[in-house]
Amino acid sequence: MEQPPIGDVKQVNVKTANKSIRGMRADKHKSPGGYQDEDSDELLLDNVLTDIIGQVLANKMNKSDAEYKNFKESYDQVVSYFQERLEHLPEELVADVFQEMNDRQPEFVNVLSRSMLDICDLVRFFARCLRKVSPIAPDRKKDESSISQDSRPAPKTFALMVETLSQIGNKLLNSDPL
Repeated sequence: MEQPPIGDVKQVNVKTANKSIRGMRADKHKSPGGYQDEDSDELLLDNVLTDIIGQVLANKMNKSDAEYKNFKESYDQVVSYFQERLEHLPEELVADVFQEMNDRQPEFVNVLSRSMLDICDLVRFFARCLRKVSPIAPDRKKDESSISQDSRPAPKTFALMVETLSQIGNKLLNSDPL
């Protein structure tokens, strides 16, 4: 026979419980360099990407922007949200995300040097993002179309994306294996 609990019992609905569980998981996974635990060899590239993208979008996205609601609804899958909605985000915001990635290159190198299998995921992430950003400057006049595409300057965001990926790759190649 079950007896009712004694003492103060707090009613918790499923939504509140799930939110609490997600918060506890997020606290557990938030540590420098994408480490899951000190004892764990499993480093999570996805945690580093989620941390960077989530922080930049949460801090710099205009709260009155219609896209902010989509972001908040997709916060649990912020990496896929970012890839899917990239062309709808302001270019400055996208550039801020990749600048933060550029600034936090050592974290990527740390994660990738322990698990080279993750490099495929990182390259796939960059490829999906690069596909949605034009390498051609949008403010060029049509009468200058005789200039080859190779000689046109790449917009800031595209160049920053390529620079970030190449610098991570170079630092990874030059790092000592662990």
